[in-house]
Amino acid sequence: MRTWKKGLGMALAGAMALQLGMAVPAAEPEDDQAASGSLGAVQTETVEIGSDVWETPVIPDAPVSLRGVSQAEIDLNETTGDGTWKFLYDIPDYTAEDGVPYPTEENQDFDFSAWEDKNWQDIIVPGEPLMQGFDVLTNNEYYYQREITVPEDFAGNRVLVRFDGVYSNARVWINGKHIKTHVGGFTTWDCDITEYAAPGETVTMTVGVAELYSTTKGIWNPEGKSVNNPANATEYAHHDMTGILRDVSLVAMPYDYIARTYVNTDFDENFVNADLEVTAQLGLVSGEAVLKIELLDGETLVTSAETEFQRNGQDIKNLPELVEEAGTLLENNRDNLYEDKESGKAGQYSKEAYETLERERDEALAVLGSECMLTDAVKVTIPVEAPKQWDAEHPNLYTLRTTLVVDGEETQVNEERIGFREIQYNGADGTDNNKIYVNGKEVKLRGTCRHDVSDDLGRSMTREESYAEAKAYKNANINFIRTSHYPVSEHMLDACDELGIYVEQETAVCFQGPWADVASKYEDFMPQFTEMIERDRNRACILIWSLGNESNYSKIASQSGGNAIQDEKDYLSDMNTGRPCIFSFPDTGEPGDLADIYSVHYASVTGGLGSSTDSKPVLHDEFAHIPCYNLDELQRDVNVRNFWGESIKKGWENIFETDGALGAALWGGIDDVFYIPEGTTERWQSHSDGQTAGYGEWGSVLDAYLREKPEAYMTKKAYSPVRVDEDNCYVSGGTLYIPVKNWFDHTNLNEVKMEVTTDAGTQEFWIAESIEPHSEGVVTAAAGISDSQGTVNLKFYTADGVMVDEYNVELAKTEYSFTAPSETAPVIDETDSEIAVNGENFALVFSKTTGLISSGSFGEDEGALLTGGPYLHVTGSSLGSWTPAETDGVKAEMVGNQAVVTLNGSYDNGQGVQFVLSISGNGIIRTEYTLTTAPAAGSGLSEVGISYDIPSDMESVSWLRDGLYSAYPEDHIGRNEGTALKVREGAQENPDQYGVEPQWSWKDDMMNYFVWGTEDPNNGLATNDFRTMRENVYYYNVNYGSEEDAPRISVESQDADVAARVSLTYDLGYIDDRDPRIKYEGSWAAYESGSDYAGTETYSSAVGDYCELTFEGTGVAFIGSKQNNVGNLKVYIDGEFKEEIDTYSNLGNNLKQSEIYRIEGLENGEHTIRIETSGGKYNCIVVDAFNVISEEGSSAKEVSRLVIDNQWYYPNMGWGNYTGTAGTMYENMTGSATIRLTNGSNFTAEVVPSVSNVTVKDNGDGTLAASYELRNGDENTQVAFQWYRIPVGDPDSKAEAVPGADKAALSTDGLEASRVYCQISVKYGDRDLDPVKSNVVEVGMDYYQYYDITADSEGFVFTGEKDTDYKTDTDKSWTANAYGKTVTYLLDTGIPENAGVTFTFEGNGIRWVGGKENNQGIAAVTVDGEPAEMIDLYGTASTGSQVNEILYEKTWEEVGEHTITILRTGEKNDSAVAANISLDAFIVINKEKSRVTVEELTISLDENKVLQADCQIRNGTEADVQFQWYEKEAYTSDGYAKGDWQPVEGAVQSSWQPSPEDAGKLFCCKTTAGGVTTESNALLVNAAVVDDTDERIMYPENILQDTASSKPYLENSDPYNDTVTYFAGGDLTFTFNGTGIVWIAGHDQTASAAEVSVDGGKIQTVEVPGAGAGVWAFNQYEVYRAENLGAGEHTLTITPQGGYTNLDALVVLNPGSTGEVLAARNAGTAGMLQNLRLAPGLESAAGAAAAGETSCQEKIDAAVRELTRAIEDFKASQIGTVAVEEVYLDKTELTLEKGQKETLKATVKPDNATNQEIIFTSSDETVASVDAKGTVTAKGAGQAVITAESADGGHKAVCSVTVTEGQKPTATPEPTDTPEPTDTPEPTDTPEATAAPKPSGKPSTSVTPGGGSAGTGGGSGTGTGGSAGAGAQTGDSAPLEAAGLALGLGAAAAAGLAVIRRKKRIQ
Repeated sequence: MRTWKKGLGMALAGAMALQLGMAVPAAEPEDDQAASGSLGAVQTETVEIGSDVWETPVIPDAPVSLRGVSQAEIDLNETTGDGTWKFLYDIPDYTAEDGVPYPTEENQDFDFSAWEDKNWQDIIVPGEPLMQGFDVLTNNEYYYQREITVPEDFAGNRVLVRFDGVYSNARVWINGKHIKTHVGGFTTWDCDITEYAAPGETVTMTVGVAELYSTTKGIWNPEGKSVNNPANATEYAHHDMTGILRDVSLVAMPYDYIARTYVNTDFDENFVNADLEVTAQLGLVSGEAVLKIELLDGETLVTSAETEFQRNGQDIKNLPELVEEAGTLLENNRDNLYEDKESGKAGQYSKEAYETLERERDEALAVLGSECMLTDAVKVTIPVEAPKQWDAEHPNLYTLRTTLVVDGEETQVNEERIGFREIQYNGADGTDNNKIYVNGKEVKLRGTCRHDVSDDLGRSMTREESYAEAKAYKNANINFIRTSHYPVSEHMLDACDELGIYVEQETAVCFQGPWADVASKYEDFMPQFTEMIERDRNRACILIWSLGNESNYSKIASQSGGNAIQDEKDYLSDMNTGRPCIFSFPDTGEPGDLADIYSVHYASVTGGLGSSTDSKPVLHDEFAHIPCYNLDELQRDVNVRNFWGESIKKGWENIFETDGALGAALWGGIDDVFYIPEGTTERWQSHSDGQTAGYGEWGSVLDAYLREKPEAYMTKKAYSPVRVDEDNCYVSGGTLYIPVKNWFDHTNLNEVKMEVTTDAGTQEFWIAESIEPHSEGVVTAAAGISDSQGTVNLKFYTADGVMVDEYNVELAKTEYSFTAPSETAPVIDETDSEIAVNGENFALVFSKTTGLISSGSFGEDEGALLTGGPYLHVTGSSLGSWTPAETDGVKAEMVGNQAVVTLNGSYDNGQGVQFVLSISGNGIIRTEYTLTTAPAAGSGLSEVGISYDIPSDMESVSWLRDGLYSAYPEDHIGRNEGTALKVREGAQENPDQYGVEPQWSWKDDMMNYFVWGTEDPNNGLATNDFRTMRENVYYYNVNYGSEEDAPRISVESQDADVAARVSLTYDLGYIDDRDPRIKYEGSWAAYESGSDYAGTETYSSAVGDYCELTFEGTGVAFIGSKQNNVGNLKVYIDGEFKEEIDTYSNLGNNLKQSEIYRIEGLENGEHTIRIETSGGKYNCIVVDAFNVISEEGSSAKEVSRLVIDNQWYYPNMGWGNYTGTAGTMYENMTGSATIRLTNGSNFTAEVVPSVSNVTVKDNGDGTLAASYELRNGDENTQVAFQWYRIPVGDPDSKAEAVPGADKAALSTDGLEASRVYCQISVKYGDRDLDPVKSNVVEVGMDYYQYYDITADSEGFVFTGEKDTDYKTDTDKSWTANAYGKTVTYLLDTGIPENAGVTFTFEGNGIRWVGGKENNQGIAAVTVDGEPAEMIDLYGTASTGSQVNEILYEKTWEEVGEHTITILRTGEKNDSAVAANISLDAFIVINKEKSRVTVEELTISLDENKVLQADCQIRNGTEADVQFQWYEKEAYTSDGYAKGDWQPVEGAVQSSWQPSPEDAGKLFCCKTTAGGVTTESNALLVNAAVVDDTDERIMYPENILQDTASSKPYLENSDPYNDTVTYFAGGDLTFTFNGTGIVWIAGHDQTASAAEVSVDGGKIQTVEVPGAGAGVWAFNQYEVYRAENLGAGEHTLTITPQGGYTNLDALVVLNPGSTGEVLAARNAGTAGMLQNLRLAPGLESAAGAAAAGETSCQEKIDAAVRELTRAIEDFKASQIGTVAVEEVYLDKTELTLEKGQKETLKATVKPDNATNQEIIFTSSDETVASVDAKGTVTAKGAGQAVITAESADGGHKAVCSVTVTEGQKPTATPEPTDTPEPTDTPEPTDTPEATAAPKPSGKPSTSVTPGGGSAGTGGGSGTGTGGSAGAGAQTGDSAPLEAAGLALGLGAAAAAGLAVIRRKKRIQ
């Protein structure tokens, strides 16, 4: 049972029990509810809502209109910090005696006025305090404060303060009165302050906030334990996070109110018409009400309905009147109290009694405002004809208006936006299990994860920011966001609803258990989860619920105090929100049915990303991580951001085209970067060098300032739903034909607008062609395109104006070329020290000393363009300095008309290189390099190429490149052509500043405060645009000026096969730790880090080790590292001790290149600094560098290099999202680069002939034909054909040319089982242009058959010993891509004897498929006894990375029988590490016989209990298929389905009739066709399984029911239906109809025993085995079986002996009519049994009552009882009394027109009379009525007397009232005789009710339902004059609608409990 959870939830969440009353029959539809046509009528039914798992919170929508209230919701935010909100950061000591109470204390009231003199500071709300300069700590409570003035017109309503997110724990006080404590930082919750903030009153609200995290001591963690909250948000934000993060508002909520409306939309099977289902529940103090429901489209009413509500059966008695009376007493006497009766005055009341009365009144009011006043829930189903559907591409929203009508008056109006959409999952309505459908169409989720990020407010975003973020996602073609890792705000959900973005709404659970123990508490999980569901369940945009992020199911269950994740899922199931759920990480002990979607994080973008049709859909909801953790690369090359686009493109294409891949959510959407103010602290940082905090710059779209990043466009392109095949676009007759794929989910391409721009201008078209979602076709643009048009720009727009994609389609093929080398040769001049090469206006000088270029200049006065190099450029391996060879280090010679300079030498790491520079007369320098020695590091390199030193005063770079896409935005760093300025225009006047929002695009940023350290001089050297490497450049110019003829270095590449960038670094001129001038003594070690100076550091962990540097200068600075694993060091200068310094830092990030020590002012000369380790927290210090200070000044300088890469790679992207190849080096490897020193353009473009629309068609006659479109051809143009085949079994990379196939047509003879395409090449003059590949056509795909080679396969004959000489691996990582996911190996045993396999087949071809790996040997292949062929299986791939391919193939002209044998020879390639032989499969080709295949084999039982096998047979009939039925016992002592399948003799047809003797067996069918055996699902026949929770099982008194989801001991077991029941103390009985019974149980740690009998017969003692100490096995073991009982009813009795035993299930054999045959597991795939889950029997209402829960009626009765007692006690506490002697009215006569009002004022004498209550009455209510305040209302013409009577003594005063119909009479008639006030006699004795307290005072004339008075307390509870305080009354107990009830409720409920207008003070 889980009732304990419910109780816990109530206690901790402050919820009241939800009482749901008895269900009532569905109401008959009213006549006016009937809808026209076939839609049907409106239906209503009473339903139950809520869950046994946790209480469902009530979070009512704020009214848009409320009777008598001008504005029902008032914003309490303050966004400027004007002082409205105050914040106390310098918190007083909470441990002091007068400190604020602990959150655990029973009374948490606190007088905050004692802190008035504290330093309360202005703060913005919402927003993080730390982001506003308050360096908060975790587990400490900080305080917000503001005044709230409740509007006067809130009178009569509850007053709520609504918080939309306070992180993570909050406490709220009003005027020091503790109101509420809440846990959970991202959900909406209310504080009811009604009794503490009266209308018109201004009160002070204090909000305490704290974040639970870590071991920091504070008021929430006084003992300093390891604590946490489920969200873990501080760890994520990398700074201490707390505060009011989301909106705060003041809400008026009536007592009769709309508590909740749940909305669901359900379409018909054609998704045309729909039912709108509105499940509503009211809070009613009044007895009954009507709810109007209206559906509006804009302002147009679509349909409407209404339904009646009644309060549940609870009798609230006179509780409202008691509350009113108590309020009056409290208000009238708040200043009339004594503490000590001896010192009190007459008429005063006891302060203690006052406080008791106040407390009980508050309790009673809480009951009236609680869920006890909730009605039953009513579901109203309203048919809607053809509503506009909501999906992410058509976000059509309607308005749902609900209006509450009480007593005929509209009291409350709510409105919310809803969408009509239906989600299908888990195979609903016949859909595929592995897909999700919206409105009947499969969706593919193009998603991103996202966080709340504001550059100035932290984890707090404004509505405007949320909309801007959502619009940016929409613009990036994102249709899905995952709200990692907490629910988003309502602002973001509004935006997603309106713009059309699906949402995975994730509860705030993160990092609970995967890498550490769980410190969060179970009770903190569920409130936030239920609040999320309650607030957001009506959202159209929410597609998926997430149960949490990267958490361990089992650890949470075992360490938090409850199984929170399972309870979240169970709660969802109970609440039936109509959405699937997901959980990450999966496979951490959860049951298989926990999540509906399988979550995968960090998958490789090129891996297998989907699932089979009978599995769950796979959602990669953390995918293709943005490069954000790789600081070295981000600092070195901004292009890593652009390059990521290639990865996401491949990843998304893989997902979209993979079955079962639901989609992906990129990590992430917005940079997680916080510009924390100076003086605040990062929590920890491992991948940031800057002063900002946060996890990383991982935004796939936006930075922290909400600017688009380079990644945004790469995301947009990758996710594009309009995918144009640019290579095959062509023009015919002026019309552009555009092949396109439609990757929308719900949009036909004829809904898309196309913009076509040519040289003639721009035209717009709505696409005419109909191309459905997830299909492809050709669209046309009749744009009159000329034959000479080179490029056409295409843009595609959705109907809402979003440009989803852009293409620059090249209709003309363009080739690029450069000015050729000059015919004029340069001149070589050589001296002893240098070699100079001079040419046309340039000079290049080589130093013989350095062996490198010393200068390269262009023009006489322009200065050097090259200052050093060439260098071998390698990123990923440290080369060191260059040393020229002693012989031929530099030599020059003329070769033809070029000067050739050869440089020989090596680097410090031993790498030898030869550079050969060929220099033309016009300044072209081609540099080739050759590695002359083997490299020290030959793989995993980021960059390999050449670099040159260049001056740093360049102005810009410009380029033309062949990018990934044809079109880029003008401000994108990846654009194909452009110019990037080194320094942003206006940068001097408008520099980058920390935390100041830039007013320029991202590419123009010069500073990055996350990637670079605060003081790092490398930050700010150039713009992002300038620092970006450009890949695949044709040219890349480094420009030294902006003029057209400015000098430049031009990198040139005819084939665009190099990348180029300018490397800018700021060399600080330090002496590096590796410099030989530094002397080390002791055990020092070297370390390399990109964050160190020069990438290196040296460290020691031994105390006393030291290093010394002797230098010349006037000072020195020591540069080291401050980090969390170092300690102290001592500094000596010239032998004198100077200082001991602690270098330890508790930040997670290492503060590299920190200046640890500096001394200046030394005498200029030689000095020595010594650094010595001296202990500290860790015995370690880091030496990075020394900075020598000299009189000459700093030696720091900017260093620039031109880098030209032949290989480039970004290895640290990792996370499976890189698709390239790492750089490699090897001895004799060569590479080259070409540069030109020039001052002009040397680049030309030429249009050449091209082909497009290359298409292959199958003519259907055994031939294929290729066609094409030729453009810009002439007489010099020739077209050539070449056909290629990819045999089945080979990857695409193994395509092979078909010999002799060089014509437009091709015969397919001999090409069976192949994929074929044609490649067309164009020859233009003597040039061969790039070939174009056609589509692929499959040939003869019905003529082959795979035969999976496995060790146990029939048809294969193995030699050798199984598992020694050969074995089969199945479902391993290295078999994932193998056929059947199996690979059989002939193992390398080292024994020369052969092992092998032989296979005989019929066909005309055979292929052997396997993998070439580095552990494979040489096989001998023999076919039909012919001589063996030796096949070498060696390959460089290791196991797991191999690609299976055809290893051997042989064909014949004719079909026949053949035999192939493959033998292991034991021989291997010299490079192989073993001699195994890989056997994946054989492929047999038989051109005479189409392959027969069986698909979708399933079995079922028909009504006659006959098994039927259903399947689809291709290329044959049932006669071509072999059927065989198999059986095995379902339940045995070994567990469920443990035996082997046994063939059923004679069962070889597609159907089979099991016999009664087969009862309790599993059956399956296997078919064999085409050599392939297919296995069906399994069914349990002639038996019914009855779960242990079935209510038909009668248990003894002592039972314990457990579930696998809540009990860790069941985690690794498989109990039936996930439940097991322990029982003891009596008999278990079960009556069934059948011929037998089987008892299924589990094995506990120890054995148990029971006596078992059937029908009172022979008693058998049964032992339930034990599994052993600490072991549990619940795998459905049979422990007892009774058979052959005879058909009919029987009773099983089980009596435990000596303690508990257990029951998992009972199996009835051959059940009668009440039995059922339940679907069994698919035993062939070890699937799960698919049975309906039965609700545990003890979860009934009776069970809950038995568990001791308090019912609502009990709460009401208690409130009446206790408040009555408190009123009586308060009155009894009065000291003496002063009697009323006289009553006076300020008027004795009134004349009013009908409808007018006037208030009479009554006074009593003496003034100090104790009881001054006055009761007003009217002699004729039809003429004039009067209310309790004396307000007279003229009702009708005539005369009436208003009497004011004192409650004490009955003294009276009267006023005569004359009412006219509208004309004032000329004279006022004299009033009738009015008696003077006289003493009123005491009332006669009235018998007292037995349960009533003693009456006191005079009763009023209002009557309770029981007949008692609702006066101030006097009188009895029975008869006509009793007290309302009597409470429990006899007689009629009708609800409040009974006539005569005090205050007239329901009208009174609408008018409000008057008490809520009373002012509450803290005494």
